Amino acid sequence: MPYVDVNRSACAGCGLCIETCPTDVLRLDKESKAFMAYPEDCQGCFVCQWDCAYEAIRVRIREREASVVSQNVESEEKL
Repeated sequence: MPYVDVNRSACAGCGLCIETCPTDVLRLDKESKAFMAYPEDCQGCFVCQWDCAYEAIRVRIREREASVVSQNVESEEKL
């Protein structure tokens, strides 16, 4: 499952990540900092990370899943 890490000191609270998230995962808290309100809906598309002008967001894919994705890619390349 992907996870969005937000660097609260770098987050400007502009809300662009919220606007661009295709699965509506992010919200702003009371201090106008982004947070992952619906983690189960994150698809790990990296749009929020790419669009953040302040480099406050990092999308992480857990190691187990990354390993499975890597194995699938290697299998497809052999076909």
